[in-house]
Amino acid sequence: VEVQVPTEPTYVDEYTWDDGEVAGPEPLQLLDMETEELESSLFDLSEIDPAVMAAATQQMLANCPGDGLELTHVIIERDLTFDDQQRVLMLIYASNPVRGGGGYISFTLDGTMVRNVC
Repeated sequence: VEVQVPTEPTYVDEYTWDDGEVAGPEPLQLLDMETEELESSLFDLSEIDPAVMAAATQQMLANCPGDGLELTHVIIERDLTFDDQQRVLMLIYASNPVRGGGGYISFTLDGTMVRNVC
């Protein structure tokens, strides 16, 4: 997660979550052009409903073919190059660590499937 520091808009704090552990924050200073890009991609964390994310995760596993798929990570961001509407999307990834395969499915914040890349 990259969180903008409200009092210093040219800085973000980066947090990493891995295996249930949160590390950070690691402060990052942005260049001027990065600050402009950041402003267009910001969204409020209160827009994310954990129940919708959990349901989308189950939907991802049900709609991505292959046996033994495991969830690997979730990316939530705005301003994706393939989304002309510039929505905040959840990209939920899964793979099979033994056989390979998997992919991701993107969802809107209300749980509507946008793109299936499995």
